Amino acid sequence: MGELDQNASNTIVSMALDGGINFIDTADGYSNGQSEEILGKALGKRRKDIILATKVRVRTGARTNDVGLSRHQHHRRM
Repeated sequence: MGELDQNASNTIVSMALDGGINFIDTADGYSNGQSEEILGKALGKRRKDIILATKVRVRTGARTNDVGLSRHQHHRRM
């Protein structure tokens, strides 16, 4: 889905935070979890400066356990 690499994402997130953005909403279903991984890296030490929301129960695949609240989904991210 997404077209931005980590460097471009770092720049955009930094500009947003410098501009006063302090709330970011995401979900593990965005780009099959890649968006959360990229966002986490982009936030780095500034994570404490924002409110981070995420959605749950987003389907990330066709299998039974490919749902955000399943035990399998939780362990896959850990």
